[in-house]
Amino acid sequence: STVSEAIASAIREQSPDLRDVVNIIGNPVDIAIFRPEGRAHRDPATRTILFTGRVHPEKGLDLLAKAYARCHHNDPRVRLRIVGPTDIDRGGGGAAFVRSLQQLAGDAPIEFGANIADPSMLAEALRSCDVYCYPSVAYFGEASPVAPLEAMACGAVPVVSDLPQFSGYVVDGVTGLTFAREAADADVQLAERLQRVLADEALRNRLQQSGVAKAREFSVDRIADAHLTDFEQVINARRKAHP
Repeated sequence: STVSEAIASAIREQSPDLRDVVNIIGNPVDIAIFRPEGRAHRDPATRTILFTGRVHPEKGLDLLAKAYARCHHNDPRVRLRIVGPTDIDRGGGGAAFVRSLQQLAGDAPIEFGANIADPSMLAEALRSCDVYCYPSVAYFGEASPVAPLEAMACGAVPVVSDLPQFSGYVVDGVTGLTFAREAADADVQLAERLQRVLADEALRNRLQQSGVAKAREFSVDRIADAHLTDFEQVINARRKAHP
């Protein structure tokens, strides 16, 4: 088994004889911690876009900074919060990359926050945002990111790139919104998706509810059961092949 369609497709391409036995079992999320209950009351003076993760170019944060500038220009209440390590020795892009993001955003202020290691504190941050954005462009650098799934479990609507690694849980228009990461107007598309979620309460509520339900399918218990079932099938197949 593997964690995403992107990896499963690569296995099928490299080893066609395994095509019929490749199984996808996603990464788990602790729904006891990452849950929607207790979502903070929205401050009418702000609309918060949140990213959590390594502050690195492969995460598509340049697209997010440009998209945010458009959103903020159209609605000054919109704010962007980027939480995660920036230092190169911790997987970040370094101080120069942080400055480049601020320059791309122009007059729109970006709030940078330190990495949140404590899961409960991270869940609180996810419950406090209006929309969660994970615009990764790293086709070869992502397996099955759990960050958007944790956000969904907390009731945050995810807006992500069209990487196939997200396809197991972020379905465009159903559990979140996606944009074409390689399009010439990728930042414009991203801005439109973010603005749509922020402005359309009915859409936001619908995506929120379906996102929470989808995230629960990735609970630790369900993923553990899926692995046990997969192991049992592999063992039974080997017994039949080698009685």
